[in-house]
Amino acid sequence: PALESKGTRERLLKWSMDGRITAQAFSFDQNLKCYQRDDFLMAFFNHPEVNSNLKLLSSSGQWTTLNAKVKKVDTKNILCTQVSMSFFDRLYCEGLVRENGTIVKCFDEYHDEILIADELRKVLLLDDSDHYDLFSHLDREEFLFCIFKHLCLGG
Repeated sequence: PALESKGTRERLLKWSMDGRITAQAFSFDQNLKCYQRDDFLMAFFNHPEVNSNLKLLSSSGQWTTLNAKVKKVDTKNILCTQVSMSFFDRLYCEGLVRENGTIVKCFDEYHDEILIADELRKVLLLDDSDHYDLFSHLDREEFLFCIFKHLCLGG
């Protein structure tokens, strides 16, 4: 329901994400230890209910399901200490995002086939950017930052 509200739909359309994002929920009600994560993820993705229902966006922009046996997962520990969106206030303070929410544009350039057309993408991708150090190495390992980067850049 959150992705269906009028305001959210308008923003998704504005950001060219309408029809390109979805939310799904699967439940797990057992204890899980950190050392079990790879086994858990393999079992999760290969569970018939997940495997046949997990939606993926194909390279052609069509929704499809996984419907394939997962043979390998790669995992990485990430920090989860940042829990407030104030974590991103520095983007306003440093002038990368204006008070009205507009992202400051820049001359187009490419980095690994990704078009960088604004200062936000520069901060996320270019370590020689004037503002790259707004987020430290540890900041960039935060779950909140990873989700933000994923939403900004796609993938």
